[in-house]
Amino acid sequence: MRIDKRIDRSLSRLNGPVSVRGSIARLQQRVDNAKAAGHGAIETYLKGRLAYRKSLVPTLEQRSKDLAKVSDWCGPNPTADGATP
Repeated sequence: MRIDKRIDRSLSRLNGPVSVRGSIARLQQRVDNAKAAGHGAIETYLKGRLAYRKSLVPTLEQRSKDLAKVSDWCGPNPTADGATP
């Protein structure tokens, strides 16, 4: 399904290495660079983004599991109009 692919793509991006745009590792490196440069305001801003990005991982993993359960249920059950998906 398309939503499965989107979740998988998002998780692989978030868990990617420093070279991947949008990854947690890349944002962590930016936080470290801001701290080393003495940019406190930028560091605080980036830490907030990092906390949110880290919180996305368990949410997306749970959604993926839930979606698999729904898919398993929908397979043998017909839709409202009597057709099978």
